[in-house]
Amino acid sequence: MRNAMRLMVVALVVFLVGAHSSNLHATIYYYDDQYFDCALNETSFCWTNCTGYESCSGDRHGEFWYHEVTRCSDDVTVLQQWYQWNGSQWVTISGPPSPNC
Repeated sequence: MRNAMRLMVVALVVFLVGAHSSNLHATIYYYDDQYFDCALNETSFCWTNCTGYESCSGDRHGEFWYHEVTRCSDDVTVLQQWYQWNGSQWVTISGPPSPNC
């Protein structure tokens, strides 16, 4: 449980650092967020590339959220995490979910 909480804090910090980048500033990470409904159909996405350009679609909510962070310098994935919405907050889950509807 403690490791899951640490991972969630790291993911939040990494996300917040990237979320405030502008199109004028390069970032050191590529952020990719995908949101899925209960049948695992993608409902929306949001990403920030290595030049700082951000693109989003939809309203960024769903039953599941997949967050991935990749280092721009060598294209190595440094974080992959799945979350499930419990009605009030995103809760870390151990791996890819199964459809639940």
